[in-house]
Amino acid sequence: QMSAQEFSLLLAGIDWTPVKRNAVRRPSKVG
Repeated sequence: QMSAQEFSLLLAGIDWTPVKRNAVRRPSKVG
């Protein structure tokens, strides 16, 4: 099992990159 830190970092690496790209293209989706 992964620690909470490792899991959060994994989520940050996987989720935040596409989220930032979508946020730049479509600000209405943020939130």
